[in-house]
Amino acid sequence: MACIRKRRGKYVVDYRDGAGIRRWVTCETRREAETVLLEKAREARQPTRPVVDPNITVSAYAEHWLREIAVTIKPKTQKSYGQALRLHILPALGPTKVRMLQRGASSRSWSRGSSRARSGRSPKAR
Repeated sequence: MACIRKRRGKYVVDYRDGAGIRRWVTCETRREAETVLLEKAREARQPTRPVVDPNITVSAYAEHWLREIAVTIKPKTQKSYGQALRLHILPALGPTKVRMLQRGASSRSWSRGSSRARSGRSPKAR
């Protein structure tokens, strides 16, 4: 909840922006602080467009992500990331929509994979 507080002779507007990050703005007068609060509240209510399609699958997003980070990482690192995606993540989560992912669901997917390896059903365990 946004509020205005008087602190050390000035007025502080305490609010959360559209992304939910807490922010503070210091103002000289109460009227100025109220104006800032109204403006920031209006900005926070503005809908923001998602960067990628909300119906994108994990496999499509993985391809997009690899292309985006290619300029910031070394080729060997990119190859390693692609291999990890191809061997471990995409077989379990590839067709799933990114917006449907939940922390618990992905943890269960990983635990199923690791229990398979421990039980001797993994090709490497034989």
